[in-house]
Amino acid sequence: MDAPKRPEDVATVNVHTAKDLLGSGHLYLDVRTPEEFNKSRIDNALNVPYMFITQEGRVENPEFLAQVSSVLKKDDRIVVGCNSGGRGLRACVTLLNAVNMADQSSNPSIMEPKQPHPLHQIAETPTHRLLLKQWLKEEELILNRISLKETQIDSVRKEITQLYIFFFLFHSISLLILFNSSTKEPLAAGCRRSWIPSLCSLLCSMGITWAVRYKTDVEGHLEKLLEREKEDGKLLGKCVEELKRKGVEFDLLKEVDALRRAKSLRVEAKAVRKWSARDFVTLFFFTVSCLVLGLTRVILCS
Repeated sequence: MDAPKRPEDVATVNVHTAKDLLGSGHLYLDVRTPEEFNKSRIDNALNVPYMFITQEGRVENPEFLAQVSSVLKKDDRIVVGCNSGGRGLRACVTLLNAVNMADQSSNPSIMEPKQPHPLHQIAETPTHRLLLKQWLKEEELILNRISLKETQIDSVRKEITQLYIFFFLFHSISLLILFNSSTKEPLAAGCRRSWIPSLCSLLCSMGITWAVRYKTDVEGHLEKLLEREKEDGKLLGKCVEELKRKGVEFDLLKEVDALRRAKSLRVEAKAVRKWSARDFVTLFFFTVSCLVLGLTRVILCS
């Protein structure tokens, strides 16, 4: 029996040589994690992770050989790559040892030619490959829009919180100032001029209340848009998984038309107008404004 293969037995090449090999018919096997693969990848690359990232650290993929045998045939010529080369080197050693053991065993080889994997079929079919590439790009755009909407919602919520704080600080400070000033001047004079701070307090209260209401409406609108983007992402994700699972058996006309119809027929149910949390917040601020107005009159006239 041949000795087990070691890292020294693996042929390593630079980027330019790898590009020439891919151009001459070699397949590219990317052994990075699916998350790394989705961020950046080579066209027509096959992704079979050699390791997974867990809470305990990186652990080897126990199904690595089985997954490789499902996407590659024994006589396929491949270039194995990752980020820095460490995982790719270890994956090559594992594959070489598996082939070596299979060649010297009477048992069926795990690397025997099998029915081409759907991803391999897609890579060899221009129309399916183009559709998958477009859907993956659209899926990435949807994820970016979802991230943007979530950031905007967080920003609006912070602004609403700041308006709450400003509302109560304004009225607390104004009442304190009015109380101190009322003890230093005649009662009649303070009462006659009470309409001025009362009017200012009322206008400021109405302005803050309108601002809070406006921001809460913006928040609600963004939440609806976020929900719609998530639904589109789920719908597109199902189509992508279906395409990856069926390969060339995926009916382009039927499935793409079904996706378009699902998007066009999605009708938002118009809910019956009811009292919402936003309405109660507006009512609460209006009530507080009226109470502050009454306290202003009491402080200056009693």
